[in-house]
Amino acid sequence: MYLRGAEIKATVEIHNAKGRSDLEFVAGTRYFVMEFKYQREGDDPGLLLKEAEKQIRSKHYGEQLYPKLKHIHLALVFSASERQFVKYAVF
Repeated sequence: MYLRGAEIKATVEIHNAKGRSDLEFVAGTRYFVMEFKYQREGDDPGLLLKEAEKQIRSKHYGEQLYPKLKHIHLALVFSASERQFVKYAVF
């Protein structure tokens, strides 16, 4: 909703040959690729974060689109119990 309010067109579940990223959008001269993980009771948020990072890299999310823009990848972990993002990585 925030992106839509800022008139930024965001796309979910972008397909490529190896999988689907969760969210991708262009903001100015940057192309953002985001992968979310959901932490349930007993899950290790650090492991989920590493899994999200590995998924972005191994499946080459966002690499095929907008080659002239700076690509920013984000991996985020949302905690069910805390109801907020508890871990993130930007690369």
